[in-house]
Amino acid sequence: EERHLTLKECVIAGYEASLKRHHGFGFRTTFYVGARASLERQAFFAKLGPNDDAALAALRATEADMAAVLQLVEDFLVQMAVEMKQDQHLLNH
Repeated sequence: EERHLTLKECVIAGYEASLKRHHGFGFRTTFYVGARASLERQAFFAKLGPNDDAALAALRATEADMAAVLQLVEDFLVQMAVEMKQDQHLLNH
């Protein structure tokens, strides 16, 4: 939606608002390296539609499904962290 942002900035903002808190230093570093290698916004949008409005519409059409998948992943990561903390607590006592 923020047409003045680069694709890299959009990808990083999405990651930082969602999954970053679940990742350690190594994965975060890998993610940022990959994000820097992302396509330019215009090249990416050209693959989605004939113009920016069509590309944004194509992205919006997947938003609900992707939000559901992201929520499942986030719930799984939270549960794994809770289980790992419980296991660590048991090992320490």
